[in-house]
Amino acid sequence: MRRILSIVLTWVMLLSVSGSAMAVAKKAQPKRLTRTYTDMRLGDVLADIGKRTGYKVDYSLSDLDAEQHVSASFKDRGAVSAVKKLVGKTYIVSAKRGVITITNPPQPPVVIEHAGLQPVSETEDATQIVQVFEDTTLTIRCRTERVQVAEAPAEGNTPLNPSKHFSTPLNPSKHYLEASGGVGYGSLGYTLTNPADGKKAGVVNGGLSGFAELRYLFFFTDNWGVSAGVAFSGYESTGTLNTLCEWPGQGDTDGEQYDHRTVSLNWKEKQQTRLVEIPIGVQYISKGLKQMRHGTLRLYGAADVRIGFPVSSQYRLLNGSIEHQGYYPQWNMLVVNQPDRDFYSETIGADFATVPYALPQQKVSVSVGLEAGVLIPLTKQLDLLAGAYFHIVCTNQAPSGKQDMGWQQSGYTGAQSYRNHTFMNPYAGMLSSTMTGAEHPWSVGVKVGLRWHVPERGEERLRKVKKGEERLREVKKGEERLREEVRQVCDTAMTLTRRTETFVKTPKESTEQLAQLMQKSVIWFDVNSTVPKLKPADILDRIAAILMAHPDQVVIVSGHASQEGNATRNQLLSEKRAQVIADLLVSKGVRREQLRVEAHAADQAYDPGDGSTSHAISLDRRTEIIPVP
Repeated sequence: MRRILSIVLTWVMLLSVSGSAMAVAKKAQPKRLTRTYTDMRLGDVLADIGKRTGYKVDYSLSDLDAEQHVSASFKDRGAVSAVKKLVGKTYIVSAKRGVITITNPPQPPVVIEHAGLQPVSETEDATQIVQVFEDTTLTIRCRTERVQVAEAPAEGNTPLNPSKHFSTPLNPSKHYLEASGGVGYGSLGYTLTNPADGKKAGVVNGGLSGFAELRYLFFFTDNWGVSAGVAFSGYESTGTLNTLCEWPGQGDTDGEQYDHRTVSLNWKEKQQTRLVEIPIGVQYISKGLKQMRHGTLRLYGAADVRIGFPVSSQYRLLNGSIEHQGYYPQWNMLVVNQPDRDFYSETIGADFATVPYALPQQKVSVSVGLEAGVLIPLTKQLDLLAGAYFHIVCTNQAPSGKQDMGWQQSGYTGAQSYRNHTFMNPYAGMLSSTMTGAEHPWSVGVKVGLRWHVPERGEERLRKVKKGEERLREVKKGEERLREEVRQVCDTAMTLTRRTETFVKTPKESTEQLAQLMQKSVIWFDVNSTVPKLKPADILDRIAAILMAHPDQVVIVSGHASQEGNATRNQLLSEKRAQVIADLLVSKGVRREQLRVEAHAADQAYDPGDGSTSHAISLDRRTEIIPVP
């Protein structure tokens, strides 16, 4: 009996000890979480997770916003996993020895490097120049801090002041009248192309453009509105024609067949067009930038569609000349400067009048306009408008029924009747010829004006004031308790780093040797030709090698002509001869910055350098390469 009793007591003691050990082990092991949280404060949720799982959740108020409200659901989830889901991937969550730590990832510093542009010191001797620069490195390190905002005063102690609590004051009016004008640079938006070969026939430059307009604006919100009005706009261009036109199969005064050619030399024409437009668009006014005496400084932007009706379009000839030539294919001969055979020059002013001519431009246009600027309050109801604008016509304004370019004259009789050029079309302006394509006028510039607020009725203004007071009460009600804000604090550090650059001077002997090697570099040409008479490969190869070895050396490429032709033809011929040699040097590796291209027509005869004044006239057709000291 005693033996049985001892065995039973032994088993009871063993069971109690094992039960206690299992309870301790079960208590030491963290629990898993199964719970749903709905619109609860984040700090309270983290505290509940720690209580239910046996962890301690540690975080800093500077790192984590514990006041925000969250909602989440967990089913058999570990504590660390649940905390990561709550705070998101932007935080670092780690667990060690029963403590879950939440921290913000460190913000990497911002490094801004700026190289010194001007040397702080410079020393020079006979062989080199030494410059010392200071480079700046700015390092910005930022951190976040959480601070408490002081309690707002009671509502009854502070007078209502909507402008103090809102960055955008209520729009004082819905209705506006605006008078403005703009001036800038514009063009009729066309190009000059020779239809015979498709090559560029000249250049087109813009001119003064502008507009004046009157608008009505209606704002359906504090920031957005619509506008409509009337405007008067103008565009201007100047075209310069330099091209060749040809009329084959003509007969001269001797009955010989030839091809009649005209070469236009700097033929300049100025075109102008004026439109009355109806702009319809949208307007935007930004939030207030700065409170001023009579209102708030604000930004504005506008986009509109403009329907335009032409008022006047005209062109005026400025200057230039037309040279008539004859090419006889049966003899492969070009005849120039022979007035008795219809080969002569005509000029603007002497043969073509400079009075204004009307252009057949009577199309309704559709254009778009963009504007941006600032509104500066002058009084409570008047703002100064200042900004920039861009207008472009989307529809093609080129006239229909274009004709080939021609310079037909009238009024010559008898022996001079050949000057009428009846086989050509009369000159009717560049825009009416087949040398121009599509025409899209555009302009860009600055705009200034005045915008007047139309006064509102008393009840409408009172309604806005009451609405502002209600918004202010809502703001003040939300500020009655203490709240926390996260602020960013940044520290800056600037360092200066010195660097040295050395420039080696070119020896004087090398410069003298360069001048000796290049002092007699002359390339010859045949009459009326821009092709070198002899292949200048050896001369140009030698000069190119010298210039590439001395990148700071500059040379003058000077083109010349003999005295056979007229001054205008010789000037153009000398320019082309100089440009041909310059292009050959560039193709061999010489930089454009080392070349200065000049043209002297027949103004400078060839100097052989031996003191003599007589020489063959063929030596005047040349291009000289002269080094600049």
